[in-house]
Amino acid sequence: MNAITVNHVWKYRNKKRIGQKRLAHLLGHGSHALVSRWENGQAIPNVKNLLKLSYILQVSIEALYPNLYKQYAEEVEERQEPFLKEESKVEENKMVV
Repeated sequence: MNAITVNHVWKYRNKKRIGQKRLAHLLGHGSHALVSRWENGQAIPNVKNLLKLSYILQVSIEALYPNLYKQYAEEVEERQEPFLKEESKVEENKMVV
C-alpha cells in the first residue's frame, strides 16, 4: 500500500475556482486523472508540474506540499550540521592564532 502525501492542491485550486479539467489543460495534460491523483495524495507532481501549479494557483510549492517541504528541509538541516560544526571549529582556531 502506498503512503498518502498530504497536500493542498485541491484547496488552492478551489480558491481559484478552477476545475480539474481546466487545470489539467493549463498544465498540458489531456486528462484530469493525474490532477485527481495529486489531490488525493496518490501521486506527487514532477518538478515541471509543481512549478506550473505554483504559477497557475499563485502559491508557493511549500504551501502546496507543506509536510513534504518540512520533511525535506529537516533532512537538509541534519546533513548540514556536521559542516556547521566543522566551520565553527575553524573559526575558533582562527581566533586562537
